[in-house]
Amino acid sequence: MSDAMKNLAEARKKHNNFKMKCIVPDSEGNICGMNSIESHSIQHNGILSRLTEEGKVFCLGETTRGNEIFEYDLKEKGITKQASIFKCLCREHDKKLFVDIEDREFAKEPCQYFQYALKALLHSYWTKCNDAGIVERYKQTQIARQIVEDRKAYEVELNRFWEILRKGQYQDLLCYSVPISREINIAVSTSINIYRKLDGNLFGKENDKYPLLHISAFPVDGKSYLLISCLKENEDYFKAFTKQFMLLSEEAILKKFNVLLPLLAENIMISPRVVKKMVDTEKRQLLGVFRTETMGLYYEHGININSWAEQVSYNLWI
Repeated sequence: MSDAMKNLAEARKKHNNFKMKCIVPDSEGNICGMNSIESHSIQHNGILSRLTEEGKVFCLGETTRGNEIFEYDLKEKGITKQASIFKCLCREHDKKLFVDIEDREFAKEPCQYFQYALKALLHSYWTKCNDAGIVERYKQTQIARQIVEDRKAYEVELNRFWEILRKGQYQDLLCYSVPISREINIAVSTSINIYRKLDGNLFGKENDKYPLLHISAFPVDGKSYLLISCLKENEDYFKAFTKQFMLLSEEAILKKFNVLLPLLAENIMISPRVVKKMVDTEKRQLLGVFRTETMGLYYEHGININSWAEQVSYNLWI
């Protein structure tokens, strides 16, 4: 490993306490700037509490130990202070922005779709800012340049979300909702860039810039939902992505996301009930899928998720 990468690895060990001031703008574009709290991108009461055992869940994580910048594992996290936490909202805005999903039953309303997508985006944006802060000294590394570019892309997306919120134009966010006929034992809240189809081919040209998809999955009373959202101005891309699922059954869709989520998502909370049922082979497969994205294989060469979904033996959706 180069000296620059070793320094970056050392910096990553220290970035977990990263915190921003509240980033919510008012109607004139002035940023709140109040002290932030530990917000949950996945609802603490009602979602995480359904997954937990002894107050803890598992997540996919990368760490830096020894001379390696990335090591991969299923990490145990407490749901109050660790799981799905991001730190860029003050207490007032954390309550105000998500009242329709925190205090009301999920009724598949446009404002609720928007609030789930906004939570996913805020967590992912905070993560990008987090990473961008630690690479300032290591700009010459490829990973550092990519992190900075990602942060800018997520910032542009977030500014568009603030505009939608200010105008109340929730119809400017498209949402594909997959109802699941049972309570799942995972929850997801993430915003990701997907520029390859499930068969591994590009949606367009090599240097095209693709919009973000905002993905949430969560259990409710006796059932669950998988939500896939995208800005309306990116409708052509959104339709091209969701078209891959139009004729599939619920279980067939989940089978694709069984690979897609650990491959690309940053924020997956997994119940100990799922992890306990996994044998060592299944855990290795899951961590292998998770590691593939970090190695750049998905973006550079493409992965046939359709094929891979039939080969893995683990199942996140039990």
